[in-house]
Amino acid sequence: MNWNIENVNDAPVGDLLITGTVAQGQTLTADATGITDADGLSAFAYQWLRDGVAVSGETGQTDQLTQADVGDDMSVRIRYTDGFGA
Repeated sequence: MNWNIENVNDAPVGDLLITGTVAQGQTLTADATGITDADGLSAFAYQWLRDGVAVSGETGQTDQLTQADVGDDMSVRIRYTDGFGA
């Protein structure tokens, strides 16, 4: 009897770390080096958000805070495709 063992999509583990000083004129950096996936990782794609809405053109690992960010909640979303294709 033969069995065909299928691969499963493993969930990523680890945390995204955001470093920097939260003040106008300062730069925040998204550090995804703590995230791993048993299926492998492609390059990360970044999108910075202001109050949950994508900030146009802010798609890098860093975001320089401007007057427009003062008083708002800033966050970053990262995406990737793992070796399983998910």
